[in-house]
Amino acid sequence: MMNDSRWMASSIGTDLGNLAVFTGFEREELQGVADNWRLELAPALETGADCYQIVREPWSEEAQRVYDSARAKRAAKQANAGAQPDGLIHQQCGHEDALVGSGGIVWIAPGRRIARVALTPDCEGPFDFEELIGAALTHTLALVGCLPLHGMAAEIDGIGVLALGDSMAGKSTLALAILHAGGRIVSDDFLLARFKADQLVLSTLRQDLYVREGSYELIPTDLRSLFSSSGAGPGRMKLCRTLAPEAFLDELSPQVVWFLDGTRRPSKLRISKVSQAEALSLLLRAGSPMFISKRYGTERVGLNPWLVHVVQLFQFFKIRPGSDLLCSPTHIMRKLLNPIVNR
Repeated sequence: MMNDSRWMASSIGTDLGNLAVFTGFEREELQGVADNWRLELAPALETGADCYQIVREPWSEEAQRVYDSARAKRAAKQANAGAQPDGLIHQQCGHEDALVGSGGIVWIAPGRRIARVALTPDCEGPFDFEELIGAALTHTLALVGCLPLHGMAAEIDGIGVLALGDSMAGKSTLALAILHAGGRIVSDDFLLARFKADQLVLSTLRQDLYVREGSYELIPTDLRSLFSSSGAGPGRMKLCRTLAPEAFLDELSPQVVWFLDGTRRPSKLRISKVSQAEALSLLLRAGSPMFISKRYGTERVGLNPWLVHVVQLFQFFKIRPGSDLLCSPTHIMRKLLNPIVNR
């Protein structure tokens, strides 16, 4: 029988206040998500019409049909691409959109302040669960006009960098390369962008650093013993922020934006300047292609002014990290920063 407890999640360390009410979840299973997303859980006596609700539902025949269809879609994509696709699979289901992960499904709808979550009977580990809850939290952020970004933020040699790209474009690998070169990381994947006094500020929506097997060789020697596979998901390792606070920043203001082009991997790094028009298109994709589509008009109205403002503030470069990044990360980082240092 589903738990009837309701938990209010409030943000910690930001001015976002109450983000969501969770219904049907055990506090213990939510706690890991709350810790990683810097949320505080408290019993919720009332939900309120203006509060975003994330409701857990039992696994059903409908959920199994959508899940099987999405997995078949992923298998076909893998056969064509020759690599294992990452992230949630999007399927439109009537007025709702189903975001399907290995651990289950989250259903959201344009402008609606309720997300439905169903976990598979054999959902494994906190990573799969957090991925689904994270999609619902990203939606509520978009509804209140905050800009969630699928990107990496870091500081190296005093320069703040925002790197955006699709899943498997190389954000986490780049984060490790920056650590290797003596930099610090805000996040390698989920970011919250806000403006303070007309300055863009980036903070993390997921505190720890997750890397895939192919990037292990880039892990700095002094940090290798701190990485763990516990709760990191299949083929991944995790560095907890609390274990290496000197490797992380709470937030930063970037001076440059890099768009990672992971379509093919050249032997050497490639850098090209990006026009403002192209930058806006790429930013729309990074913000969440679903939330800024015409179908998601309410979310788009809140996010578009932010995106246009970002385009007006920064230089933009498209980069393709090559195999030379693995061989000499410090040298490549200096090469990437040259256009900023010498402008």
